Amino acid sequence: MLNFYLKRWIIEDYFHTLKTSGFRIEDANISDPELMLKFLAIAAIAGVTVTQLLRARDNPSGQCLGHALAPDDAPLLDAVCKDYEGPTLTRRQANPHPRGLMGYAAWVIARLGGWTGYCGKPGALNLNRGLQRYYAIKYGTQLQGALV
Repeated sequence: MLNFYLKRWIIEDYFHTLKTSGFRIEDANISDPELMLKFLAIAAIAGVTVTQLLRARDNPSGQCLGHALAPDDAPLLDAVCKDYEGPTLTRRQANPHPRGLMGYAAWVIARLGGWTGYCGKPGALNLNRGLQRYYAIKYGTQLQGALV
């Protein structure tokens, strides 16, 4: 019975992410049904990624990075992590998760979203903002590689 409620909680987190934590699908004012379906499909994929990162922030299952992001994202995550950890590490500034796991990525993406590590755990809204910034950084590095 407890396992059932745990799965239900994950589904509730997912719908919370879609409705109130950045995507606000209920507020979308799209009159074209085909365009609305495309928007919902994109939001659903992004919502799953945010929910996976939300679940991984405590690293309960030690999921590998490839479950939510591309496996080749590890070097970029490491570079961003070094920037946010700073030159003198304190306990709150250091990423507590092992490299290559989703918990590691969740910490980096939460920092990109504005989470400082001092006020509780990062939420879905923070992870959504961070994921948007992360994808912008990733796109910029891909453009730089194409230009060089």
